[in-house]
Amino acid sequence: EAEEWLQTSTSLAGCKFQQFLKRHGHRCLKEFDVRSVTWGMDPKLLVRLLQNLVTTTKEDLKKDDDSIDKIFSQLHTPLSFMS
Repeated sequence: EAEEWLQTSTSLAGCKFQQFLKRHGHRCLKEFDVRSVTWGMDPKLLVRLLQNLVTTTKEDLKKDDDSIDKIFSQLHTPLSFMS
């Protein structure tokens, strides 16, 4: 549904998406795998990627940072080379 709208919309978002596909449609997640399907071949792959990126919030990223700090603080052996 989102892909169809982006492909046919004359809105700014639709135009930017279409321009992006024209310029970067040869790209994909696993570019060095010759069997990979490019974004131009299947724009749904790009739309799913964008939807996942949009749903990640700053709060989610902050939680991850806090979790890593907590894990490091609980280590019994200090990681002096990392400071």
